[in-house]
Amino acid sequence: MSPIASRLQVLPSLPPPPAVPVSPAGPARASRAAQLWLGFLFVLMSGALQRPLGGDGLEGSMTTMIVQSENRAIQIVGAGAIALTSALLVLRGRRVALPPGSHWALALSVLALFSALWSPLPGETLKRALGFAGAVPIALFAYSAFRWQEAARALFWAAALLVLGTAVLALLAPSYAFHQAGEFYGEHAGLLRGSYVHKNALARFLALALVVIVLLGPDAGARRGPIVLLAALGIGLLVLTGSAKTFVTVPMSFVAAWTLLRGRTRLARLVILAAIAYLTGLVVLSGLDDWLSAALLERLGRDTTLSGRTLIWQAAIDYTIRHGDWLAGGGYETAWRAGLGDYVQAQTSFNPGHPHNGYIAIFNQLGVIGLLVAALHLRVAFWRALAGQESGRRGGTMFPVAWLILFLANNATTTCFIEPMDLYWLLILLTPAFAAWRERDRRTPVVTPG
Repeated sequence: MSPIASRLQVLPSLPPPPAVPVSPAGPARASRAAQLWLGFLFVLMSGALQRPLGGDGLEGSMTTMIVQSENRAIQIVGAGAIALTSALLVLRGRRVALPPGSHWALALSVLALFSALWSPLPGETLKRALGFAGAVPIALFAYSAFRWQEAARALFWAAALLVLGTAVLALLAPSYAFHQAGEFYGEHAGLLRGSYVHKNALARFLALALVVIVLLGPDAGARRGPIVLLAALGIGLLVLTGSAKTFVTVPMSFVAAWTLLRGRTRLARLVILAAIAYLTGLVVLSGLDDWLSAALLERLGRDTTLSGRTLIWQAAIDYTIRHGDWLAGGGYETAWRAGLGDYVQAQTSFNPGHPHNGYIAIFNQLGVIGLLVAALHLRVAFWRALAGQESGRRGGTMFPVAWLILFLANNATTTCFIEPMDLYWLLILLTPAFAAWRERDRRTPVVTPG
């Protein structure tokens, strides 16, 4: 043996990439009734039923205090859904498993509940925090009782139902599906809102539906033809909403995920991220960012304040710091009504109802502690999504990475991070478990109950 070969033999080998954590055993095939229930939960948490059940519930105008009446019907349905799902979990007994990587999301739910202790409206905070924490039993139910393909199929058909249902409403009930001149949001007259109160709410879930249909359709067992037709219809409906930000965030989620996953290893992907950060830094230092952003906003028909959003952000941050709520926030879902909304209205001459930024909303409600916990959860979600792609195991898709990018981008201009009974929060809670979920079921034979 040559001296070189003998030396190579004693060199330490590189450690293998971290394995995707896998639960010991997957569930049996879910019954049809259980699959329908999961699909209903996805539809309910998309918010598509709030207006049909409770009406618009808005009074006044954008220059006065927004009054939103309590939607008792949707509250009863939501509480009933959480209670029934929790009961189903109890019946499963020891077969309930915690989704891998969800510990920081659970911590954020606990923090929201505890914020009632220092909230100026403790009863209201606790009630809404219970709705927010209600996503936990639903996530446990989805992960413990369903195989990955079954959950993907339920989510796919919920997305398809949103697209098809909105199209039917637009054709058969245009006065209901489109904003009208005499209503609260009369300035959006002629723009599509479907079964939602506002066009941007519809656009937010249409954006999610497009990512689900295109990238999760194959995992759900859908054929290419229906996927293409549903995606084309969804894009057309999205255009009718006139939501400028989704014209940016949806293509960006696909392109960024595809670019990021071109790297074959985690190191290659980190290099791609570093290159993107480096180029972004050059653009900012050169002053081109102001010119590019102004050109893009002009193209989208928006001003440099993003329709007043930057003014709202400044006022919301300023109030939270001045009021001494910067560490733990002013209480989950009640900070705005406990004085923050009045302050923003005094600074901007109108009350938008929320800060139009998911990260600032966390800061307002749960402070720096909430932001830190949320950032830790997102780190785990991204790391595990990339690890699942890197492992090269069967069933890996672009969906987790594209969905995360869409989630991060949408929260830059709207509040959809820690909303109660919201599909965005449920999916971001489950995202770290996606790769392990697929791998668990790949290793476990399918068992039909009976």
